[in-house]
Amino acid sequence: MLTFAETYRRYMEATEMKDRARDSYEHLWKRIEPELGHCFVEEVDTSALDDFKLSLPRRLGPKTVNQHLILIRAVLRFAWK
Repeated sequence: MLTFAETYRRYMEATEMKDRARDSYEHLWKRIEPELGHCFVEEVDTSALDDFKLSLPRRLGPKTVNQHLILIRAVLRFAWK
């Protein structure tokens, strides 16, 4: 069983993306890793995502929150495939 952090590392190694997108994902990952990085992929479920969203600073707008969720979804899809 892989942790979410290890799955993220594998996703970033396997994915070809522009440097700007990679930098953006690395920036988002700084907020995701402390909350979800230690979890096994199977443990990242709706309740874990709800807790993650509550941990984000209130000043973040809906678009920024969605960008975090998009990255989480991409890593989970990568793990699933």
